[in-house]
Amino acid sequence: MKPQAVLLSLVLLIGVLALASGCELVASVSKATDSAANLTREFDEAIEKMETQSGDWKAVLTKLEQDIAKDAQSTIKNEVQNTLVRATAAAGSNIKCVMDFVGDRVLEDLRAIKASLTGGTVKRTPKLCQVVPDAVDMSFDPNRRNLITYDGYNFEPGAFKATLRERQSGGLAPVDVTPHVQVQSHYHATLNLGANGVQLGPNSVSIELAFQGGTSTVSVLQRVLPQCQATEVLVPIGSRTIIPPHTKGDREFFAKMDVTLRTSVSLQDNQIVATVYMKAEQYDDDHTTAEGTETYRTPIPNIPQGWRAVSIASATTDDFQWRGDKTWEEDLITRGGLVELYGIIGDTNTEEAGTRTQTTVNFNPVRVRLAQVTDCVP
Repeated sequence: MKPQAVLLSLVLLIGVLALASGCELVASVSKATDSAANLTREFDEAIEKMETQSGDWKAVLTKLEQDIAKDAQSTIKNEVQNTLVRATAAAGSNIKCVMDFVGDRVLEDLRAIKASLTGGTVKRTPKLCQVVPDAVDMSFDPNRRNLITYDGYNFEPGAFKATLRERQSGGLAPVDVTPHVQVQSHYHATLNLGANGVQLGPNSVSIELAFQGGTSTVSVLQRVLPQCQATEVLVPIGSRTIIPPHTKGDREFFAKMDVTLRTSVSLQDNQIVATVYMKAEQYDDDHTTAEGTETYRTPIPNIPQGWRAVSIASATTDDFQWRGDKTWEEDLITRGGLVELYGIIGDTNTEEAGTRTQTTVNFNPVRVRLAQVTDCVP
């Protein structure tokens, strides 16, 4: 016989036995009390053979079918015919169990039919044949990895327990996700991984489906992330002017002043924060003083998504002291590093502390280090 015919025969015969254990069989047998002993004996013989020779399932079932025909009522024969029609339609389903599973199923059906004759019950053991996918690849779009399907037979609501394994400090932690299991039929079940289902993350390791007689584990494949990258950019700050407030004396320096400048830059929220401190103090008379600090923020432009500024790679401070001023003009002092040039106006031809005494700081471009911080391995 061709393999296709064998497979079809398997499906048809299993369907016959599955239906034979239904309510109508019980009703028919219970009415035919005179044949109950014969039916019980026939099933005992078939079960005994299946327990030791499951590979001969076809011969065993053929003989049992013939023996039942002698004792069973016409209603059972009609149901058998209907079952054959339904089984033929089911032959194209996704139940692809191996030959050993066929023998197990036949044996369970025989036991169930016998139990119906004697008033007992038999609990069927779920058999899992196929799981799709065999691993969940987290590099896929979520819409392409939103479901796990399980195919087999003897599926019943409540027959499965699903557990998500999450990596935590100290090992793996189990998370019960059984509510997201849906048994669609006796042959098909699903596990929802969508937006309203099991939420997988970077610490997810595997999903385990446990049932009577076994377990199935689907691995969660985390994305293989590249090494984090880094680069440096030059950020121009330009010039900034500070006019410190008058804090002491009569506001006149009379060309006798000491100037202290302290300039620094730092990073904050992807911005360069520049701070300039200036103190101008008359070094005799009433020690007229102007002193203060100004802060300026410069956003770092064009930072790629998933990157951030992590450090400054160029000079971050400049301290300068200067004694003047013999003229009323701006004095230009060349520096290096953080500051390119200071333009200092000290004394003028009128009161100047707090109004005209000032320094313009011309900054050199600041070299900032950018680093990739998402979708990569440090």
